[in-house]
Amino acid sequence: MENIVLTSKKISIVIEGTVLEKLLASIKNKSLETGGILYGFKIKETNEYILTGITEQQKLDQVTCCSYNRLDPNHLKIVNNLWKEDKAIMYLGDWHYHPVDFIIPSRTDYQTFNRNTKESKTDSNFLFYIIVGKQEIKLIIYKKKREKLLDIQKISWNKMN
Repeated sequence: MENIVLTSKKISIVIEGTVLEKLLASIKNKSLETGGILYGFKIKETNEYILTGITEQQKLDQVTCCSYNRLDPNHLKIVNNLWKEDKAIMYLGDWHYHPVDFIIPSRTDYQTFNRNTKESKTDSNFLFYIIVGKQEIKLIIYKKKREKLLDIQKISWNKMN
């Protein structure tokens, strides 16, 4: 799969093709929600962010048909280990799957995004939340400094294949 480049309010987000492939593979034939962490890096002196990887559901995460709770500390351990190898790598947000065709973020989704944005210790000025559906992906962008929803972008799986 090819990289996707999204531009929103003076920032640019590149989602690497390998990330899209992993997202697609991790939701294949799933009827329950699943999720993990988004990680990558910011290109210095720019507002360009590159999403280079995801963590996938871990043993201690809680999943149901309509909720996902990232509880397993292995998600952060994975990202911290990557950071030890390359100091540019950082936590950039979270992703999860809704087992529906078209995404409508829930009130719980927005509450979680707001809480994570407020509590995150990442150096990133923006946090990204991806909700994956069977037909589309929604990328939700928050400005960390103001803990404010900045934009929502929709990507159709059909346009990526």
